[in-house]
Amino acid sequence: MRFKKALLQQLRKVRFVADWLDIRRANREQKALDLRHRSELEGAKRKNAGRDELDAIYHDYGCEYGAIWDPIYVRQSNKLAAQARKYGVRVSRQPNDYEDESEDWGFSQTAVDWYLKSEAIDRLKREIRIERRQSFDEFRKWVTVAFAFLAWVLGIISLWKKDKQPDPCPKNYYRSDAGDCVYALQKTEPPPPQQQGTPHPLSTSPKKPSPAIPRP
Repeated sequence: MRFKKALLQQLRKVRFVADWLDIRRANREQKALDLRHRSELEGAKRKNAGRDELDAIYHDYGCEYGAIWDPIYVRQSNKLAAQARKYGVRVSRQPNDYEDESEDWGFSQTAVDWYLKSEAIDRLKREIRIERRQSFDEFRKWVTVAFAFLAWVLGIISLWKKDKQPDPCPKNYYRSDAGDCVYALQKTEPPPPQQQGTPHPLSTSPKKPSPAIPRP
């Protein structure tokens, strides 16, 4: 039992867990209140109670109901109002005096604090949804621009790395005009000598007879 109590105290430090536990407790207390109120009404009707006694039973039920739920309504109203101001939604200020009239705020006698009326809650939730949708559209637009810019930067980097890619030929090798890796210190063989062909007989001029040799 002590462990359970200590665990609940630690969990209540988390805001949404504390709200869930309070709503669960309030539902349980309301069920017990409804059963007791129903039995009191049935008993009063069996006794043929007068109008004043029935009004007193309803009044007590309303007070106990407010004691259960009004603190939760006050906390939820403050949370909703803070969320609305975060998105720039106009929220009317709470009246300074509990006797002042307000279209959005009501005063709880049991919690001694202000809570939002149902019409104000519906209006704020609707305007918050509109502002949240617009904010998401704006965020999505900027995310698209950021991804486009990132893709452009990555494309430039890939082109730069491709230009700076080292030659795959090992050390002391160079790339020939044909694209092969050739060893730089390799001795190049001289080209074979060209064979001189025999001159064509018609291409040579006939020899002139020597004057020293007599003609036959």
